Order: sequence, then structure tokens, then C-alpha cells
Amino acid sequence: MRRLAIAIVVMSSWPLVLRAQELSLDKISLALQQPAPIFGTTPVPTDPPRVLRKLGPLTLVQPEMMRGEFVRVSLPVGELISRAVDRIRTAASRREEAAARREVDAALKAFLDAQPHPER
Repeated sequence: MRRLAIAIVVMSSWPLVLRAQELSLDKISLALQQPAPIFGTTPVPTDPPRVLRKLGPLTLVQPEMMRGEFVRVSLPVGELISRAVDRIRTAASRREEAAARREVDAALKAFLDAQPHPER
């Protein structure tokens, strides 16, 4: 008896579930047909900014007045990092070469000291 009551409730609510799904699909299709709203976009510059002056690694670039800038500074981060990594590698290889040279000099000196000296 209880199962029959549950079955009747489920069967009677089935059209409501289908209708809710149809309404949500209608809302989704209507939303897809409308253009997306655009919020807070800034105009994309078409030409690269003009370089005003270089101060060491910093570059003063022409500011964009549309964005309310009065100073714009450019810093080539990727170039600076790659230079630093190259210098670290070069220093490490120089240290390894110097250590190898010292090791060879010490081995050569030990070899020569172990040789018998001819008397004159």
C-alpha cells in the first residue's frame, strides 16, 4: 500500500519535472541568443608604445592618457632573468675549470716529486 502511494505521488509529479526542465532549457536558449554583456574593457592599442628614454634596465614609455597614466615604466623581466641565469652558469663553469686546473697541478707536482732526481 505504501509503495502504491509513493508510485502515485511520483507519477503525478512527473509532468511538473518535465515542465521545469523545458522552462530551464528555454531560458538557456534565450540567453545564448542574446549577446554577452561587456564590462570594464579598455581599448587595445594598435601600435606599440613609443619609447621616451632608457634609465639603465628601465624604459620610460609614452603613457596612455585614456587609462589615466602619467608615467609608464617598462622592465624587461625575461631578459634580465635569462642574463642572470647565464652569468650564474658561466661563473659555475669557471669555478669548475679552476678546480680541475688546481687538481691537475697538484697531481703533476706529486708525480714530479715522486720521481728520483738524477744527481749531477
